[in-house]
Amino acid sequence: MSRSPDREPPDAPVNTPTSSLREPANASSTLRAERLRSPHPRPRDTPGRTPGERWFPSSRLTLPRGPERQPVSLTSRQVRLRGTEVEVLSIVGAFRVVCERDLASPKRATPLAQDVRSLREQGLLASQTIVINGSSERVLTLTEDGLRLLERRRERDAAEGTDEDRQEFYAGFVKPRELAHDAQLYRVFETERETLEAEGATITHVALDFELKRDYHQYVEERVKEGADRHEARREFAEEHNLPFRSERIELPDLRLEYETADGEPGYRDLELATESYSRTQLAGKHSAGFRIYRAACRPRAGAAGRGGTPSDPHHLEWLR
Repeated sequence: MSRSPDREPPDAPVNTPTSSLREPANASSTLRAERLRSPHPRPRDTPGRTPGERWFPSSRLTLPRGPERQPVSLTSRQVRLRGTEVEVLSIVGAFRVVCERDLASPKRATPLAQDVRSLREQGLLASQTIVINGSSERVLTLTEDGLRLLERRRERDAAEGTDEDRQEFYAGFVKPRELAHDAQLYRVFETERETLEAEGATITHVALDFELKRDYHQYVEERVKEGADRHEARREFAEEHNLPFRSERIELPDLRLEYETADGEPGYRDLELATESYSRTQLAGKHSAGFRIYRAACRPRAGAAGRGGTPSDPHHLEWLR
């Protein structure tokens, strides 16, 4: 089944497994919110990021980056990783579930199948076959060991002791009915990344709705404990994070992509992946919220033809303007 759009998150905290491995994100969330509201450019010499360098979720991880596999300690055992495998782990962790075929690229230094096989054999990745847009696809997620590896290999700014660009990572297949929807969010991200990088922008952080909902609930509950009105706490969070708050409800996108322009100005794009369950009214609400909306729209594969019609490409996305 496809995902239905939720306008208002429930007050109960979102169930995100592996919470024992993750610190509260309120401080990082507040720092990011302040940066998005700031009218002043942010210096481009941020530790761990080189101006013009392409961003990966692995950018702030102390893990191998070269072509040769290197030993990495993981609790009571060692694993062996190379740079392309670290990229696979970090991308899958950042988006929770990713279609394996979306990770393929002619620019890869090593075959994707080799990297995925090695990561699965070492117990860092898990896979499952599901149907996406009418086609069988293998999707990937981190195991608990895969998540533990990424969480424990974060770089820290020694001077600050915090990481305002902290990239969240997730593990495990959750909400089976939404897997097909969620597995396409990395595809949405890549589409937007191409546009932004063509404009000279640099990605700095990606937040799934899991993270946004968690930060939202933590913020509201903490403000209520301090004596604030729950409704006003919701409105405050929406205002601080540049999220629409209308008719007593907050709108949260499937994916928030934060970036810096070529001049160092902060910016963001809120992205939504629509399914057939979205009504016209719901789509209009997402549009009016300022979200950029995509939907799957199968188109003929380039150069492919045969009896019974031209094969379609189930990985094509259409931007609903």
